[in-house]
Amino acid sequence: MEKFSVEITRVDDILTADAVADEKIKSLLKISDGYPLLTIKRHMRSEELPVLVDLAYAKTAIWDYRVTFRKDLQGRS
Repeated sequence: MEKFSVEITRVDDILTADAVADEKIKSLLKISDGYPLLTIKRHMRSEELPVLVDLAYAKTAIWDYRVTFRKDLQGRS
């Protein structure tokens, strides 16, 4: 976000467990029907204005999902 001089002030993650993958996602992740999948939608905001929405998928059979947000004294994330 430094490239665009935007400060992220809020991040909201929406997690959906056991999401049903479409054919493209199954192909990209090399998974079969019924594979346990976690959908992660991340909404980043600056002063309540949307900056970025990110969508990711995690194979829950092999990945734990953990989040840590930290800001140092200079205001960097």
